[in-house]
Amino acid sequence: MGIREYKEADFAAIVDIYAASKLDELRFEPQKFKLTPLNLDPQRLASFHESDVVVYEEERVSAYLGTHLNHIRSIFVSPTYRGKGIGKQLLEHAIAHAKAEPSLEIVDEFVSSFDGIPVVVNTMKRQSS
Repeated sequence: MGIREYKEADFAAIVDIYAASKLDELRFEPQKFKLTPLNLDPQRLASFHESDVVVYEEERVSAYLGTHLNHIRSIFVSPTYRGKGIGKQLLEHAIAHAKAEPSLEIVDEFVSSFDGIPVVVNTMKRQSS
């Protein structure tokens, strides 16, 4: 099937992908973080619902990408499906279907916050298996 528009029936899969992927952003932080599930995080849930979302589906929904006003807000690929070019396909889809030039900020390291705690976020790199 490939890339398609998000449907409300996909939400459980989206919550699972988010849960399996979100804390990867914080894996180099010295403290441990507890994941607030997407469906229980008012700020991130509002951002998700405000976004235009597409999913990648073959046997099941394995990834999603959200944009808002041509800014790529989120891209998550289930860990078991990483390294197969799915994220690249989602980014190419977002660029091809943008109404204006899309934006995505990519940096090696930046300061952010997670549940109100300042964190340094690093570029994610695929680990060899």
